[in-house]
Amino acid sequence: VDEEMSDEDWERYIRGKSYTSFHPCGTVKMAPESQGGCVNHRLQVYGTKNLRVVDASIFPNVPNGNTNAPVAMVAWRASRIIKEDYLK
Repeated sequence: VDEEMSDEDWERYIRGKSYTSFHPCGTVKMAPESQGGCVNHRLQVYGTKNLRVVDASIFPNVPNGNTNAPVAMVAWRASRIIKEDYLK
């Protein structure tokens, strides 16, 4: 690392050297839009039509274990929700 590095050099360095071995989640808040939510309880993204979020980003907390099984459960429930909405 050089003290004379430009902002672009720093960005390139950070992007090249940083990574995560964790499973990011909780980046898309499920709550009423008035409370800062991005999706509703039916996984629909506010302000869009036919767009849903079906992954770990809707989790309110990071699971204690691997995210695979919880995401599979969300996907299973989402398939039911989407089917219900389609058949209305």
